[in-house]
Parts: sequence; C-alpha cells; structure tokens
Amino acid sequence: QPQDPETRLDRAWREAAIRLSEVRSVSDVAVFAGLAESTFRSAHRNQFGSPAGKHLQQLRLSEAERYLATTGFGLTEIAALVGYAHPETLSAAFKRSRARTPGEFRRWCKRFA
Repeated sequence: QPQDPETRLDRAWREAAIRLSEVRSVSDVAVFAGLAESTFRSAHRNQFGSPAGKHLQQLRLSEAERYLATTGFGLTEIAALVGYAHPETLSAAFKRSRARTPGEFRRWCKRFA
C-alpha cells in the first residue's frame, strides 16, 4: 500500500534535516520523498500552506542559529554544515530573515550564556 504524500513529506524533511549539508535544493528533498519535484512542491504547499523552498531555508537558518549559539564554529564551517555553498549567502539570508547578522546573533546569544 503506497504511503500518502503527507507521510512522505514528513519523512523527507526529517531526512533533509539529518543530511542538511548534502541538500542543495528542494529537488534533493523531493528525492527523499520519492516524488517528482513538482509533485513534492504541490504536496508541501497543500500540507503546510507555504512554499517548500521557504521551508528549506528556515530549516537551514534554524540550524545555523543553533550552531551560532552553541559552538565556536566560523561562518564558513556553519554555512557548509547547513547546506550553503558560500558564507556570504548564509549571512545575507540570515540577515533578511532574522534582522541581524550571524555575528550580531552570536553576540546576542552570549549575553544569556
């Protein structure tokens, strides 16, 4: 009996989170679900009400936040760990989404350590 798309999506996003450094695009996440990219994008929007690309970006940025808050890793290393090819791309996405640079976020977190 085939799995329904929602179960496939959940499994795919769990796999993406585990293998984030290897995931280059939503197409890679769709492969984890065993779906064509267009089917995956449509099913994701139906289940979550938002674009799959936005979900992937938020997954990357949440992991980047975790690394910034809990490690001394540099931005280049963090970018690679969360699937960004360039630290500048991570920094720009982080600032757009979080309204502060990765360095500002790290300094802000240290106040609570």
